[in-house]
Amino acid sequence: MLNASPESRIELRCGNVPLLRGRMGRVGSSVAVRVEEAIERTDASRSL
Repeated sequence: MLNASPESRIELRCGNVPLLRGRMGRVGSSVAVRVEEAIERTDASRSL
């Protein structure tokens, strides 16, 4: 369903704006994301 393996590094976005980086995982039977870092927004990305 998602194009990521359980150990894939991923980037979470809201529309075209990247917000967080982390890794895919599982908690029981649920898909989870472990957030590893916030992506600092630049002045250019604030205008998106």
